Amino acid sequence: MTGLRIPRRIALIAIAVLVGAASAASFAESYCGLFLWALHHGLRGCWAAGFPLQVDVFIAVGELALFVALADQWAARSRIAAWAVTAAGLLVSVAGNVGHIAGNDLASRATAAIPRWLPRQRWQSGSACSSGWWHPGRDRTTRPTC
Repeated sequence: MTGLRIPRRIALIAIAVLVGAASAASFAESYCGLFLWALHHGLRGCWAAGFPLQVDVFIAVGELALFVALADQWAARSRIAAWAVTAAGLLVSVAGNVGHIAGNDLASRATAAIPRWLPRQRWQSGSACSSGWWHPGRDRTTRPTC
């Protein structure tokens, strides 16, 4: 086991870097989609800019609580609140990211949901602004910037 100590540490560092990068990309993608949703629904200025943070902060807090629960080996019953906060934030975020797109086809809606859904799987066992691409009324010949 002592011969694997350094490779194990390198693997753990690589995992932490990859999870961090995927989380950053996921939150950036979700921020863009929720920002566009807020603009489409009449929010302007700091209200539109703050709306995505109000939604996604619940996911971040819930995931951090789940990480602490894992590290501190909380009893399963003690993790219920952290799971509830994470799930509620995830559902609202996915709904906002899916709800703002113009297309009704499954592929468009799944593409909008993926930035919020897939990264959540990391703690529970990843940017271009692609969700804005389907924003209603947007010129689809050029990519939007967020």
